Amino acid sequence: MKIRKLEEPEIPAAMELVWRVFQEFEAPAYPPEGIETFRRFITDRSESRRLLVYGAFEEGTLTGVLALRSGGTHVSLFFVEAARHRQG
Repeated sequence: MKIRKLEEPEIPAAMELVWRVFQEFEAPAYPPEGIETFRRFITDRSESRRLLVYGAFEEGTLTGVLALRSGGTHVSLFFVEAARHRQG
């Protein structure tokens, strides 16, 4: 596994991964308004530019996303593909 900071052109794919995992694991516990607020946050390019976004790659495929804000002191997003859960 390789972990590295993502470049600007890679951010949309990272947010797609975040959205897929969110829909599967988190969205069922949220009201529709909360789901829409989250969707707007991850698709707002001005918001994503304020984040430090890292990706975890296995064999060149993005499998996880960690995004930090506030200069790297706050975890804003942490999502891993379902197939990679519970692997340490």
